[in-house]
Amino acid sequence: MSDQPNENKQEEEVKQEDEKKDENQPKEEEKPEEKTDEKKEEKTEEKTEEKKDEEKKEGEEENKEGENIEGENKEGENIEEEKKEEVLNMEDEIINADEEKEENEEEEKYEDKLYDYNGKQVRPNLLKFDVTNKIKQRSFELGFESLKKFTAEKEMSDYVKEKLDNEFLPEWQCVIGKDFSVAFSFEVENFIFFQIEDCYFLFYKL
Repeated sequence: MSDQPNENKQEEEVKQEDEKKDENQPKEEEKPEEKTDEKKEEKTEEKTEEKKDEEKKEGEEENKEGENIEGENKEGENIEEEKKEEVLNMEDEIINADEEKEENEEEEKYEDKLYDYNGKQVRPNLLKFDVTNKIKQRSFELGFESLKKFTAEKEMSDYVKEKLDNEFLPEWQCVIGKDFSVAFSFEVENFIFFQIEDCYFLFYKL
């Protein structure tokens, strides 16, 4: 019976020693693992932010490139429009030059044209005028017609006035005679004064 208490004591001592050993052994560190996990998360967040910044920069650069391309396209369009305007201006100048040339040629034709009167070719003597070539030519024709058809100056004037009013709108005034004086005002491009032989013709519009 004396051996059993000793054995129990020894077992208790062994247990106590084991417990002390367990206490002395360092426990597993959980905190450092948590810290490493936090560091990993921080690193991944930093990487994602860096990626976002990079993507943002790339997007801004692409936008800038797009804006530059649009700006170049606009400049190209402006240059094309300017070229078109230059071409149109040149065409307008050519057309105007051609029209002026035609008008000058027509004026020369009208001024050099000869009319049959009393069995001979007569050229009217243009003294003053502010009319279109069409009115000028018609005025010469009506002057010769009135000389051929009438002898009285009043009848000649009435005949020419009626024709001019019908063809070029009223209100035309016609003065025809060998000797007269008159003071008057007239509309722009509606005045002509010429001579056929010894007779004078004044047509103007009020």
